Amino acid sequence: MLIRLLNQDLNSEIIVISLMGASSNLIDRLPSNVRVIALNVKTAAGMLVAVLKLRSIIPSYSNLYCWMYHANVVGSLLKCAHLGRLNLIWGVRHSLDDFEGESFSTRLAIRLGGLLKSTPDSVVHCSKRSQKQHLAFGYNTALGSHYIPNGYLFEHSEVRTFSSQSIVIGAAGRFHPSKDYLNLFSALAPIVSSNASLTLKVCGRGMSPDNSDLIGILEQARFPLNRIDLLGEVSDMSQFYGIIDLFLLSSKTEGFPNVLAEASAYGCAVISTDVGDAKEIVVDHSWVVPACSSEKLEQAVMRFLNLSVEDKLNITKQQMNHVRNNYSIDKVAQSYNRLLRG
Repeated sequence: MLIRLLNQDLNSEIIVISLMGASSNLIDRLPSNVRVIALNVKTAAGMLVAVLKLRSIIPSYSNLYCWMYHANVVGSLLKCAHLGRLNLIWGVRHSLDDFEGESFSTRLAIRLGGLLKSTPDSVVHCSKRSQKQHLAFGYNTALGSHYIPNGYLFEHSEVRTFSSQSIVIGAAGRFHPSKDYLNLFSALAPIVSSNASLTLKVCGRGMSPDNSDLIGILEQARFPLNRIDLLGEVSDMSQFYGIIDLFLLSSKTEGFPNVLAEASAYGCAVISTDVGDAKEIVVDHSWVVPACSSEKLEQAVMRFLNLSVEDKLNITKQQMNHVRNNYSIDKVAQSYNRLLRG
């Protein structure tokens, strides 16, 4: 999302500071007016050192937009070091659906955000649900809280023609407890086992056959290993969306689930757990089920599979039009520009 946003503003001088590293793959996708500085922070102490480094890099009275929790904390400390002479905007790109399930580092950064709530001039949330959660948590600021969803550069795409003979189900996301893959595999195991026309394809960092923990989850769910393609990390997601018919999101926490919007825009049918802004993205809420319920997810998948080809097409076309009409990168970039430029 950040890369898409930066490619909309080709006239301003922009500095992107990565607290950690910056891969050549990321840098190659940025326009020439963007300079990248990587601080390679690896420890909590390194975060404090980063504040000192940034004080010499970022002049007073700059616009400082922080993208995620840890950056928000560093940005607040930097504003204090500048004696308040920064226009500081926090970015919140996560929900609090599963706070206790977050890492210690993330929980600490979230709590520090609650303590530092008076330092940002405004806070941007990419999710309406997350915005409500964080306001209740204490993320209220002097100039207010703003909702700006993610945006997409839509390529030409058409709703695929569903076959009455076979369906390819897809899922995408890194191997992480928040993605709740046990929920996904448990829901699909009985369906796939009894239907030879179904195939599951999953991509994401760590979603590969050499991940023994992943194989253990599949075995725990009794998912037939010969009926799943574990693709690992995929660089061309458009190609992935092009080979699946039905996209499933099984997460127990999200902010604005990019994959739901992307899959919809590429003409896939979608079913999701009720996390983050899933109900903003999925226009028909009957295809949004409670999180952590493999039974409800299984029922939704079966209901979709039992529809006629014509009904599948109509539902998918309605969903694709909803996403394309509401989440274009042009519209989203204008919202950011209004906020940053006053």
